[in-house]
Amino acid sequence: MKIENLDALMDAHLEDMLVLALSARKAEEAEPEAWSEADEAASRRAWEAFTRRWEAREREARRQKRRRALRRAVQAAACVVLALGVAGPIAFATNAAFRSRVMKLFMETTPEYTALRLGEDAQAAFDVPEGWSGEWYMSYIPEGYVLETIVPDFSDVIYVRPDDTRLDFSEADEDVEMNINTEDAEIRYVDVNGRRVMLATRVDTRFAVWSTDDRYFVLIADNTGDPAEERELLDVVAGVRRIIR
Repeated sequence: MKIENLDALMDAHLEDMLVLALSARKAEEAEPEAWSEADEAASRRAWEAFTRRWEAREREARRQKRRRALRRAVQAAACVVLALGVAGPIAFATNAAFRSRVMKLFMETTPEYTALRLGEDAQAAFDVPEGWSGEWYMSYIPEGYVLETIVPDFSDVIYVRPDDTRLDFSEADEDVEMNINTEDAEIRYVDVNGRRVMLATRVDTRFAVWSTDDRYFVLIADNTGDPAEERELLDVVAGVRRIIR
């Protein structure tokens, strides 16, 4: 027997018991001597069973109400996030930044030995905008691009030029899945600093995708048709470094 049919049968039984108990109560009021202790016990059990069933229904109704309210709240929050994403930046970009150090191996050779030392390469240090939550960043950003948007929760940053061409850099780990639009794209693979990089070129967009250790990266740039843009994109890829504070 299906559960819903069993529930309906139990409900009908409890309602019949309640009607019986109420009828017996009326009979007792009319003829007290006709009401036995067994009838009293049966009436009490019926009433208790009915009360438990009613309370269970009320709890379920409240639970379903909370679920509906939570679902509406989540949908509303999603709409707010979507509206923010469409209407403007998720996080306002500022000029605040910190310098990431770049380490270099220094070697000094003498007739007896070669001294090794790891030190900072001050000339290679690069700026990382405050609010960036990733572990890697671009040490080279092509001329003319200005920071527009940072999405800290997703380690995503967008730069824009005065002509509205955009450069979007994302860092992700194994817990993040992304989709990029490679429909009708020309796809090929190149090596950049020992990294295998997938290049996907569409009519309006260029993609570069690669991984390093436990991170992978997606670099997206507008395609204006200038052949130099691909070289520029690969220079950005080559300049992505781990941040050292």
